Amino acid sequence: MQPPPAPEPLYVLRGHRAAVQCVAFLPGCGTLAAGDGEGELKLWDLDSRRVTASIRAHESHSGILQVACPVSSRPFIVSQGRDGVVKCWELHSGSSLSSQPVQTLAAGSYNFCRLALLQQGQQSSSCSAAEQAQQGAGSSTAQLQEAAVVEGFQLSSDAAGAAGAMRHPQHSSATSSLLSQQLATTTTQQQQQQQELGLLSRDAEAADAAAATAAWHSALDPAEVPDLTEEAEERLMQRSGAAAAADPAAQAAEAVEAAAVGSTASSGPCMLALPAADAADLGLWQLGQHGSSSSSSSSSSSSSSNSKPVVLLRQQRSQERPKHGLCMAVALVQPQGCALHAVAGYEDGSVALWDTRQPSQPLAAAKLHSEAVMCLAVAPTCTSGFCGSADEHLSVFKLSIPKGQLALGQQLSLSNPGIADVVVRPDGRIAATAGWDGRVRVWHARKPQPLALLRWHSQQVACLQFSADNRLLAAGGRDNHISMWSIYPPDNK
Repeated sequence: MQPPPAPEPLYVLRGHRAAVQCVAFLPGCGTLAAGDGEGELKLWDLDSRRVTASIRAHESHSGILQVACPVSSRPFIVSQGRDGVVKCWELHSGSSLSSQPVQTLAAGSYNFCRLALLQQGQQSSSCSAAEQAQQGAGSSTAQLQEAAVVEGFQLSSDAAGAAGAMRHPQHSSATSSLLSQQLATTTTQQQQQQQELGLLSRDAEAADAAAATAAWHSALDPAEVPDLTEEAEERLMQRSGAAAAADPAAQAAEAVEAAAVGSTASSGPCMLALPAADAADLGLWQLGQHGSSSSSSSSSSSSSSNSKPVVLLRQQRSQERPKHGLCMAVALVQPQGCALHAVAGYEDGSVALWDTRQPSQPLAAAKLHSEAVMCLAVAPTCTSGFCGSADEHLSVFKLSIPKGQLALGQQLSLSNPGIADVVVRPDGRIAATAGWDGRVRVWHARKPQPLALLRWHSQQVACLQFSADNRLLAAGGRDNHISMWSIYPPDNK
């Protein structure tokens, strides 16, 4: 029996004069935006396969690192240059762009980190099935493993046992021991929660945040850590919010969270993340409905903003917490009912999970690569993610946002080193990586394993993007071309 023939692209878009560095589908999936190394931004009509608009969006020495197309009642496109300048372009009739940006934001750093944009309404519909399984009395490792499978990430028995020890940074081993002693004297679950909350001091809460990751990685016995009911969890979070109210940075983060939670896909603001003036720090800006920055007071059609970010996630240097170097990749995630979080990849090969309400230090960090992290993507369930670097591995990491935990799941070997980009399809079924060897590799996202190898580009594949309807994959290359693929479409199950 002969193996099936190698897949071929549906068609190829030719027209860029420089390397295609980023691609993005506009809402509706009928138009593709693409940016190249000379700063040219083009809109491609996928029916006619022709360019409908082309502008010089950024200087040629900067090029375009990233483009994003949020959903809005007045559509706009966000472009980012390598010099840290972000521009918002108004989209007319879905086929032409404004001649001048409606907003320009200068982050102040020259870097290679692509911006992350979280459009409200792209939030995961499930915050954490694992968390819900653990919030009731009598939570077990079996329940957690079942919940993890539902979320689309198969845990081994060892991994499930370790995951059973996951707790929010405010529920570390020291606090858990104290709680266990008090809970033993009560007769009902509600009384246990009340005593637990009454015994938590601010000093213990501060110590918990630092000890949470260590407690998880030491595979703490789940039986030693009492579970919290939903009511107790909510009251505990309220205590945290009150304690953070005196911190200006925390207040700013809470303002961002409040704006994000109260918004909708059609009218709410977008959160934008990219390296700040110090490229080791991660800044968050808020974009309004028409691409205007929340920090800009100008009402003109074209304005510029060089203001500080709304939230600055700054690495604090210490012996216990050495700096990870420059921020090289970032993703914003906010499952429904959870606060806004950022997942960032760094120069030393580490990936860190940040809570925007706690900008002084990450909740968790893990070294996943021997080289700098070049790209990362989080699955729609927000329970796992992928990251690539210059080494010969694709790393899969486990993620628990409600518990503030991140750790290596497994590493998948590559025949040729170097990953320029990684994306997960919106339905969470497959992932794709852009290889330095000019190949696109397709992976099973839920139980990571290779599925297909796509060969067409003659040079490095620089960027990838799935369409919102899960039917198309766009790949941009250093050979100036964009290949369009249909890989495992939703109808083929």
